[in-house]
Amino acid sequence: MGDTYQASGSVDKAAASYLSLVENEGKKSQYYNNALLRLGLLTYNQGDINGALAYYKRVMSNEPNPKERGEAMLGIEEIYIKDLGQADNYLAYVDSIPGFELTEFSRDSLNYTIAKNFYLNADYKKAISSFSDYLNRFPKGFYRTDAFYYRADCYNLNKDYGLAVKDYEKIIEQGSSAYLERSLIKAAIIAYNYSQNFNDALTYYKKYESLITDETEKYNAQLGALRSAFRTGVDKDVYDYGLKVIGSKLSSNEEKASAYYYLGKTHYKNNDSEQAIAAFEKVASMSNNSQAAESRYLIAEAYFKAGQYKSAENQCNITNEASGNYPFWVAKSIILLSDIYVKRNDLLNARAALEAVIENFKDDEGIINTANAKLKQLEGIEAEQSRVKPAASNLLEMQNLNGGN
Repeated sequence: MGDTYQASGSVDKAAASYLSLVENEGKKSQYYNNALLRLGLLTYNQGDINGALAYYKRVMSNEPNPKERGEAMLGIEEIYIKDLGQADNYLAYVDSIPGFELTEFSRDSLNYTIAKNFYLNADYKKAISSFSDYLNRFPKGFYRTDAFYYRADCYNLNKDYGLAVKDYEKIIEQGSSAYLERSLIKAAIIAYNYSQNFNDALTYYKKYESLITDETEKYNAQLGALRSAFRTGVDKDVYDYGLKVIGSKLSSNEEKASAYYYLGKTHYKNNDSEQAIAAFEKVASMSNNSQAAESRYLIAEAYFKAGQYKSAENQCNITNEASGNYPFWVAKSIILLSDIYVKRNDLLNARAALEAVIENFKDDEGIINTANAKLKQLEGIEAEQSRVKPAASNLLEMQNLNGGN
């Protein structure tokens, strides 16, 4: 033991004194165990944990009094559990001490503590392994919920999102716990952003919103629920959470505009043109992003479907002027203008509109295909009208030859 200590390079006089007592007087001295304890502490502080462990074990082998026994066991436990992460070795050592027993709860706690220490030290791979080991050994352990939560966090931090959600779900299924709210929001974020399981995201956001009391968190949950509901087509939740977001003092202008967009699209899907147009007009007035560009176009389309061709034409012109940064919606509006001209039997302008699209939007295959299909239909109409006109002209000539009868 003297060699072990001297290898550390310490020149501390107190340490040298303790070492001298241990080596020269040995167990004859009433201070023998106390000197070993001091040496254990000094050696530990120098980073030699195995040397410290040896000193503490020597105390335990020399009939320590209760105070010495408690101090030595505390040091041994700390080294095995905190520094070495060896619960099995610690428990094996404990079992080797006559008359010393650990309760099942203590064994449960020690295994969990090792895993938690790995987590706190950001060694997530070892933490996952240790938490898994704990859960296998103690399936009904006292720290079972804690272990699921921290293992989920480890998976999350390692970007193993599928495994993370499985552990968060176990906590959610258990119901009320210290980790329920945190598990719900983390599961919601993963479901929405990574797995894109919007049904699950909606479920998690709604549950979280019903439990949380913090105003900001509640609003964020409402916004998440709205976006999830829109993507899953749950109309009732779109309406409910859309109004909550619009009415919140925490929502930004952009978030309000998005809420109106989701409401407008849902009303439009359900053939409620009046409500849809009102919502889309809000979007167009509050923002100038892609949702605003689409909203301007959909207003025109709604007017067209309602047979209000003048309003539809005016709205198409508005879209073309205001949505220059979004050529897709400009092209869609020009195609819609062609449809309006066809309704008015203004085939010349209808053709001009389609040809403008084909000439100016060559990079968008979908738009070009639509324009070409419309142009082919238009050519059919033109051909039909050309066939009808000569027939009418011939009839008039025959009537003139017969004296107008």
